[in-house]
Amino acid sequence: MWSNMYQPNKPTVGKRVDWKRIGALFSPYWASQTMVLACILASSALGLLPAFMTARIIDSSIPHKDFHQLALYVGIILASALVSAALGVYQGYLNSLVGEGIMRDIRTSLVAHLHRMPLSFFTGTKTGEIMNRVSNDVDNIDNVVTGTLVTIVTNVFVIATTVVTIFVLNWKLALISLAVIVIIGLLLAGAIWRKPGLSAPLPGARVDVGPEAGGLSWLWIGVGLSSLVLLLSIVWTVAVLAEISRPARKPAVIIEVTGRQWW
Repeated sequence: MWSNMYQPNKPTVGKRVDWKRIGALFSPYWASQTMVLACILASSALGLLPAFMTARIIDSSIPHKDFHQLALYVGIILASALVSAALGVYQGYLNSLVGEGIMRDIRTSLVAHLHRMPLSFFTGTKTGEIMNRVSNDVDNIDNVVTGTLVTIVTNVFVIATTVVTIFVLNWKLALISLAVIVIIGLLLAGAIWRKPGLSAPLPGARVDVGPEAGGLSWLWIGVGLSSLVLLLSIVWTVAVLAEISRPARKPAVIIEVTGRQWW
C-alpha cells in the first residue's frame, strides 16, 4: 500500500493466509494449470535427452563408426529441442490465459466490493490508495501467478530430474555437485539469519551492501569453498580422462602355453 510505503511507523495488522480463497481463484482454471504442470514435466524430461544421447554418441557411435546410429541420436537431440520449444510456447499461452483470467476475476470482485462501500470510506481513504489497489496490486498478483509460481515449479522439476540423471550417469560427480549446492545453501542461509531484523528500505534510500553490513563474508566463504570443490573435481576429471586416453602398456611377463594333440 502507498501509505505503508511512505509511513513505515504505521502499525500493520497481520492476517492469516486464506488458502480457501486462493483456491477459489484457481479452481476455474484447474484444467489449464494441470496442462501447465504437464508441459513443465515434459520439458524437463526432454531437456535430459541430449545428455543421454551425447553419452551414447561418445560411447557407441563414434568408436564403432556407425553413421546411421549417429544420425539417429543427433536427430533425437534436434527433435527434443524443437518439441521443448513448442511446449514452451504452449505453456506461455496457458500461463497468460490463467493469469489474465485470475486478474479479471479479482478486479471484478474488487470493483463490486467498492460499489458496496459507504461514502465515508471514500472520504477517509486516499484516492491513490484505491487506484493502487485496483491496478498495481492486481498486476503484482498476475506477475506472481504467471512468473514467480511457474518459475518455482519449473526449477523444482528441473533440479529433481537433473539430480536423478546425474546419479544415473555418474554417482561420484553427482555427490560432488550436491556438496557444492549444500555448501552454498548453508552459507547463504547463515548470511540471511545473521540479519533477521532487516526490513525493506524506503524509496530513494541508500542500501548498504558493504562489508560492515554483515553477512557478506559468508558469501565470499561460500564462493571460495565451492570454487575449491569445483577445481578439485576438474583436476580429478582431467586425471581420469588422461588415464583413459593413455595407450595400453606392454605386460611385464608373457606366458605362452602350447598344446599338442597326442591322439
